[in-house]
Amino acid sequence: MVKDYIERFMKKVYKFIDYVIFVISFLTFLSSQDHTIEGSCGEGSKYVTYARAIPKERIKQIYFDLKKYIDKGQEFRAIRDNQNESPVEFSDIKYKNLYLSKRSFKSRFLLNGCFDHHVIIYFSGIIDDDIPSAKLVWGEGPSAGSKILWKMESK
Repeated sequence: MVKDYIERFMKKVYKFIDYVIFVISFLTFLSSQDHTIEGSCGEGSKYVTYARAIPKERIKQIYFDLKKYIDKGQEFRAIRDNQNESPVEFSDIKYKNLYLSKRSFKSRFLLNGCFDHHVIIYFSGIIDDDIPSAKLVWGEGPSAGSKILWKMESK
């Protein structure tokens, strides 16, 4: 009887130790990830800093390169990791995904994604009649923000 009690007790102890090891491992994994709003997709993130540092002339050239694709009737979604899909004109830009679609009136460079919020450069005036511009958008909710990186003086 005492032996059974000790065996049951030790099983519970081992189960508890397994649980503690799992929790510590999981917390260690999470702490090593850069997934917070401010860490990866907030205004202070390295992706927002990178986008703000792209020279205005380069942003302007990206706009015209994207426009050439649309004028030729070409649309695409390029994933940076797949070099076969990445247009040569944008090889110097550090993006995760590039999207250009005439049907959905969208053209954007996704620099980083954090669950349901992102760091994105949107280009306007390529597909629609808006004034040509590039707008950087980051974060979500109260920490969300945006900045015009480039705007054409006259169309």
